[in-house]
Amino acid sequence: MTNNKKYISLNKKIIAYSFAVTFITLVSIWGITHILVKKVVELENQLMNQDMERIVNSIDYNISQMSAINIEYSCWDSTVEYILGQYPELIEENFMDETFESNNWNAILLMNLDGEVAYQKGYDLENQEEVWVDPLLLDQIWSANFTKTIKNKDDKLTGILLLKDGSMMITIHPILSSYKDGPVNGYFITGRYMDQMFLDELSNLTKYDIGLSEEQFLIPNEKKIELSNIRKAHIWTTIGRGNWIKGHAIIYSLGGSQALNLSYQKQMGFYAESKNTIYYYVGIIIIIIILNLFGILVFVNKIIIKRLNSVLHNIGMIITNQDISTRVNITSNDELSVLGTRFNKMLDTIEELNQQLYYRAHVDQLTELPNRHYFYDLVHERMKQEAIVFSAILFMDLDKFKEINDSYGHRVGDEFLKKFASTVKEILNPQDIMCRLGGDEFVIWMDSFSNMDEVKRFTETILEFLKDPIEVCDNNLYCLPSIGISIYPRHSTDIDTLINNADSAMYKAKNSQNGYAFYSE
Repeated sequence: MTNNKKYISLNKKIIAYSFAVTFITLVSIWGITHILVKKVVELENQLMNQDMERIVNSIDYNISQMSAINIEYSCWDSTVEYILGQYPELIEENFMDETFESNNWNAILLMNLDGEVAYQKGYDLENQEEVWVDPLLLDQIWSANFTKTIKNKDDKLTGILLLKDGSMMITIHPILSSYKDGPVNGYFITGRYMDQMFLDELSNLTKYDIGLSEEQFLIPNEKKIELSNIRKAHIWTTIGRGNWIKGHAIIYSLGGSQALNLSYQKQMGFYAESKNTIYYYVGIIIIIIILNLFGILVFVNKIIIKRLNSVLHNIGMIITNQDISTRVNITSNDELSVLGTRFNKMLDTIEELNQQLYYRAHVDQLTELPNRHYFYDLVHERMKQEAIVFSAILFMDLDKFKEINDSYGHRVGDEFLKKFASTVKEILNPQDIMCRLGGDEFVIWMDSFSNMDEVKRFTETILEFLKDPIEVCDNNLYCLPSIGISIYPRHSTDIDTLINNADSAMYKAKNSQNGYAFYSE
C-alpha cells in the first residue's frame, strides 16, 4: 500500500508540473520567438566574422608558404658562397624569371651583414617581366632596422609592408649553411604584392568575393586577432538594408599602421528563412503541445515510469559495482528497450575506446612501434631484472631523410619510415625493444651482450643489412642511419641520460661518416 500511494503521488506531481510547464511555455513562447530571431542575426554576425577570420588566416598561410620557400634558398651553401663573393654564378643559374613565377615572388633581395644589397630583382607576375624593386622596400628595411632583429639562426621576420605600389607580404630569413647552422652570413628577403592578382587567387581559394582597399579609418571596438605572421588584425561586421551583411578586416603592417582593408558582402538569406520558419513552427508547436498534453501524461504514468525505474536500477548497479562489462537486461521491445540497448552499446564503445586509448598511449601510429612513453616503461622493467647486466642503447637518425621528403613527398617519406622500422625489426632479437622517438629518430634497447665487440658486430650487421635499397611506391630509396651507442650500466643507469649519451654519439658518427660511434665520457 505504501508503494502504491507513492506512485499515485508521483502521478499527481507529474500532472500539476505538466500543466504549469505548458502554461508557462504558451505564455513565454512568443517572447522567446523574438529572442530567437535576434539570435539568428547574431549568428549571421558570427558566421561573417568566421568568414573574415578565414580570409585573414589564408593571408597568414600565404606568408607562411613564402617563409617556407625562403628557407630553402636562405639555408643553402650556394647562397652563403654568393654572399661571401665566392659563387657569382648563383643568380644566373637559380634566380631566373621562372623562379619568380613558380614561387610567386615580386621582389628578392640578398643583403650582407652590413645591410648592403648584394643582389636585388623585382618581377611583375601579371605581365611576366622584370621591374625595379620599390625603393620604399629598402627604405623601410633600413629605417626600421628589420634585419637587426635577426641575430641568430632561428630568427626570422614576416609580415606586411605598405609600399608605393601597394601592400607587400615579406619574409626575411638569415643566410645559413645547408645544415641550418651558424653563423649568420646575411639576409634573404622575398616579397609579394597583395595586388588584384593575389586578391583573385585569395577569392578562388576561399570562395568569397573579396574587396581590397587601402583606405585609412578608425577601427570599431570589435574582434582583434593575432597570428604568427600577421601581427595584428581587426575584424567586424555591419548590417545594411535589404538583409545585407558586410564583413570587414583591417590588417596592420610591421610598422603598426593600417596596411589594407578587406571587405566581403553577402545577403542574409539564412536570417530571412529562419525568421519565417520560426514563426511557422512556433504556431505548430503550440497546437501540438495542447493536443498531446493529456495523452503524454497517461502514457508516461502508466507505461514508462515503472519500467524506467527498473532500467535505472540496473544502471545504478553497474555504477555502484563500477563494472562496465555488465549489461542492462533487456526484457521488451520498445523505446525503453532501445534506451537499454543504446546504453549497452555505449558501454561497448567505452570498452573499445579504452582499448584504443591504451593502444594510442603506447604505440606510434605510423610505425606501430612502442612510443617514447611505453618504451621508457618497458626499459625500466628490464632494468629491474637482475639477469640484465650489460645492455646497449642505439640511437638512430636517418641521414638525408629530408631529401626523400623533399623529392618524393611526405606520403612516400612516411611509407619509407614504416618499411625502415619493419626492416630493422626483422634483424632484432625477440627480446630487443625498438622505439620511434619522432621524425626520423629511432632508439633500440638491446639485451644480453657480454662485451663491446658483440655490440659493435651487431651494429655493423644492422648497417650492412640496411645498405640495400628499400622499395617504396615503386622507388628504390637509399637512406642509411647514423647510430650512436651508449652502454647500460657503464654510461648511466638513467634511461634519459643513456638516450642523450647515445644521441651525442650519433652526432659524432654523423660528422665522421663512420656509420656508428660509441659514447665516450
